[in-house]
This record gives sequence, structure tokens and C-alpha cells, in this order.
Amino acid sequence: AADARQVLDQGAQRDAGRRAPLHRPASPARARGVKKPKPPPPPPGVPHVHNPRRRPPPPLPKPSIAGAPPADWSAAAFLIDKPHGWTSFDVCAKLRGALRGMTKKVGHAGTLDPAATGLLVVCAGKATKSVDSFVALDKEYTGTLRLGQATPSLDAETAVSEEREWEHVTDADLSTAASALTGALMQAPPMFSAVSVGGERLYEAARRGETRMRVPRAVSVRAFEVSRSPTCSDTGPRGSRDINFRIECSKGTYIRVLAADLGTAVGSVAHLVALRRTRIGDARVEDAWSVEALVDAARAAREERERREETDTGAADAAAATPP
Repeated sequence: AADARQVLDQGAQRDAGRRAPLHRPASPARARGVKKPKPPPPPPGVPHVHNPRRRPPPPLPKPSIAGAPPADWSAAAFLIDKPHGWTSFDVCAKLRGALRGMTKKVGHAGTLDPAATGLLVVCAGKATKSVDSFVALDKEYTGTLRLGQATPSLDAETAVSEEREWEHVTDADLSTAASALTGALMQAPPMFSAVSVGGERLYEAARRGETRMRVPRAVSVRAFEVSRSPTCSDTGPRGSRDINFRIECSKGTYIRVLAADLGTAVGSVAHLVALRRTRIGDARVEDAWSVEALVDAARAAREERERREETDTGAADAAAATPP
């Protein structure tokens, strides 16, 4: 009996040694519950370097341009010329309905306000994994700002709340102010924006007439060109009060804020009256689909796919019904 107990004890010790987990002493910071700080974001204009231990982002798909439908509608990116009055979500919803049965995932790569027009990148299916990469690309905008009038939303979506003299502003003043607003800037989001502060969208507080503290964000403006609008009928001794512009900037830049800052810099006020996005990365709005044309092409592709599936099903049923 003693020998049997000794054999059992030796076996139990051997099994316990096999199952014993490896003990790794925790680092002093981890032992104290201190989390490792996140690295700071790269400065504007410097590409983000991904952690080599993480899976690299997928390569950017070549977007489908007008008149050139993609080979695979369930994994494609599209260049769309967003019309005035449409939200970016409206465009996605319209395309999602046309792609019913081919894919359920449809998302845009960078919001355009309803009053703005121009280039919108919309991704479908597997291409939605590339949305963040499209968002990170530089943008180009053209538009018009109006001197002498300010609005709460910094654009024409709200009524004019302040008027100041603007006739003293010269072309040299405009060029100097625009040049000062280029390069690396810190820009606070406007109150009429979808940025969330304290669990609430800023525009919700703005509609109640309230103001919230906003943290400025780093942006980069590579070009800011201005010229007097030749079509504006409201002119002063030095020219039109409407100023046309072209801006090249990084992601996250609010063009409304730049328009208001330009008005302040020339000793007046200003707000945005027209905006059009003309470029995202190397993609230009001239190559974009209209919403109607893209939806028609998507529906045609879906109907063709349904016809092929019906034909294949009929052929399979006929083959199964044929006696051996």
C-alpha cells in the first residue's frame, strides 16, 4: 500500500508540473495599473506610420469613374458628384437600394454638407475597409464667401446675424489674409457641426443658442487662392463683396471656418455662400458619376445577375430531372 501511494504521489507531481503555467513577472507600470500612453498623432501632412505588428490597411481600390462600371459591384469604390440639397447619407441610401441583393454595406469617405456639391467617394461591400484611407487623402475645394455679413453657422444655412463694413477691403488685403491662413493651423470646430462634446452633437446645443468649449485640431492648408467674383451685382469702390476661392487642405479642415477667419483678418466679417469639392487625392469631380447614372447602372447589373441566376437554376433543375 505504501508503494502504491508513493507511485500515485509521483504521478500527481509529474502531472502538476506539466500543467503548471509559465509565470511572467509583470512590468512595474503594469503592476501599478498604469496604461501605456498612446503615441501622439503625426503632424499635418505627415503620413501615418502603421504599427508593423498590426495588419496593414488594404490597398486603395481604383474608384469606378463615370461610364465605367466595376467588374465586381460588391467590392467597389465610386466617384459621385453629389447634388445640392442631398446629404451624404442620402447618396449612400440610394446606392444601397440599387445594390440590393449584391451587398448590404455602403458607406461614404468624407461628409459633404447638404448645401455643398462635388466629389464624394462611396464604397460598397469589401471596399468599405478602405474608407479611412480615402478619408485621409488631401482635398481641394472651390467656392464663394461673402464679405460684410456673418451667420451663426458660418454659411448660408442660417440667417445673417451681423453686418459690418467691407468696402475698405482691397485685393491686396485679401491676398495677404489668405496667405496667412495657409500652412499648419489649429482650428476649432464650428458650433454648427456634428462633432460630439459631452455626449451631445454641437449643432444640437447651437440650435438652442448655447455654446460649448471646443478643442482646436491640427489641420494643414496648402493653398488658399482668392479673387473677386465677376458675377456679383453688389459691388463697392474696390470691387465685389463676393470672393471666389480655391483651397487645398488636409482632412478635417472646415472651409466655413476659413471663410469666417478671412473676413476677420481683413477687418470685417464673412460667411460661406457656395462650396464645391473638386478633388480627393488624385480623383477629380470631372470623372465622377451622377447619382442617377450610377443608380441606373447598378440596377442594370443587379437585373443581369438575377437573370443569370434564374438561367443557371433552370439548367440545374433540367439536368436533375433528366433520367440517367
